[in-house]
Formats: sequence, C-alpha cells, structure tokens
Amino acid sequence: MQVFISYSRKDGKWASRFEDALAPAAQGGTVTLWRDVHQAASTRWRPALAEALDAAQAGLLLVSQAFFTSTFIMQEELPVLLERHRRGAIKLFIVLLEDCLIEETELGEIQAAHDYATPLMRLDGDAQDAQILAIARQLVDAAKRTHLPRAGSQPPPADVRVEIDRLPQGTGTFVGRADELAQLDEMWNDAQVHVASLVAWGGVGKTALTQAWLARMAQKQYRGAKRVYAWSFYSQGTENRVASADDFLLKALAWFGEPDPASLSPSARPTRLAERVLAEPALLILDGL
Repeated sequence: MQVFISYSRKDGKWASRFEDALAPAAQGGTVTLWRDVHQAASTRWRPALAEALDAAQAGLLLVSQAFFTSTFIMQEELPVLLERHRRGAIKLFIVLLEDCLIEETELGEIQAAHDYATPLMRLDGDAQDAQILAIARQLVDAAKRTHLPRAGSQPPPADVRVEIDRLPQGTGTFVGRADELAQLDEMWNDAQVHVASLVAWGGVGKTALTQAWLARMAQKQYRGAKRVYAWSFYSQGTENRVASADDFLLKALAWFGEPDPASLSPSARPTRLAERVLAEPALLILDGL
C-alpha cells in the first residue's frame, strides 16, 4: 500500500518520526512511503507529485496550524486527497500535531487516527512515541487488508478488446511496489518506449506486479489501449514451461486480426505479430517469457 505523507515543511521532524516508526513495514514491502523530500533533484516534482497522489491508497495527514497556512497543501494536495476520499479511493489517517480549528474544515468530519483531545505536541516523550507507534500500526493493518480489484473484474469499455484469462490469477491482495507501478505507468505514457521487461528471480512477484498494474489500467479504461492480450508461458501458473511458442503465435496472430496465421512461415510469425500489435494502441503481456 502506498502512503502519501502530507505535512508542512515546518513539521518535517514529525514526518521523519512516522517514517521511522513505519520503517520495518516499508522494508518488508507492506507499505511504500511517499514524501516530497525523497524525490531526486532531477525529478520533475509536479508530475511526480500528481502520480503519487493518484497512486496512493492511504494518506497520512500531519495537521497543524502550519498545515492549514500552507498554500501548497491547501491548493495542490488537500483537494485531491479529499476528492479521492469522497470516492472511496483512498483512506485518510489524520494526525493532530497541535491544537487548531480542524473542526471548521472538512477534515474535522473524518474519523481521526487518534483522540483529538490530546494533540501529539501535548504529550510527553514516551507518550508521543506510543501514540506514533499506535497510528503506524493502524496503517500497517489497513495495508494488510487492502485489496486491488482483478484486472478482469469489470467489463472493459465497448471499444476495447481484452483477453487476459490466460494470465495466472493471484489472491487479489497486493501491497508495496509503488515505485515499480509508477515506472510502468511512466513507460506506458512515453511514446518512445515500446517494450518493458521485468527481470527477477522466480517467486518474487513479477506476475503479481503485472496483475496489480493491469488492475490499475482497467480502472482507467486501459488508458487508450484498444486491444489488451496476455499469455502465460507457464503451465497452470507453475514453473513448467510450454515446450513451444507456436501455439502462442498462432492464437495471438488470430486474436490481433491476422486472417490466416497458419499460412505464414514460423520465422515470419513473430514479425507479423509485432506489426499487428503496432497497428493500433495495444498492450501485449507475456508472462514467464
């Protein structure tokens, strides 16, 4: 689960304390923390911010008087977070750092992550640590309950053809890997990128990552793709590989509109498939290649 941390720069030390509390869960992949100070100097910060706000499944809001006086938070971050919260697309964890008129804002109508009667700045050191850890545990528990819809759980738009049943289906639960998901999004948006290869040891979650990204694509009407086709070279989702690619090439060519795939020579079929895929916006996923 990706967690977007929204805070005033004046409260940076509090953001760091929550990062420290969540570090074991982040290292284990249960959560991924997004905070603006971690963006590389060369990163285009506004697109990166928009991507992070869109991808986040949870928002950790560290509320103080400085939070409400931050023009950037009030104009750029908070409207997006609240709109996504109203749609049920994100869960907000609101932490009151100091006394302020939060009840006069929309945030005051959202269930708090702790008792507002005792803002964190009013607690002593040990009590502060205990409260931060308790809120961190709430986030981790939410992450473990987070479920992404399967890519094929909703019918695709009428003008999009989708065939992904051959891709092994997981449990539907997916956490972490926000950076990899964002990279796949970036590559999809880059007109110069035509092939993305995920290379890793067996069992680390390449197929699960692909399924999670497909679910995100499905939620956005497949983002311009007119054909989406997936094929797994594993037998029943195991490490037993199919002996030949002939079956894949013949069926994929037919699905992409080739009238008589069998008439093509075996050596010509891959090139013809590439031509068919490039003929219109399309997404071809090869699992276990």
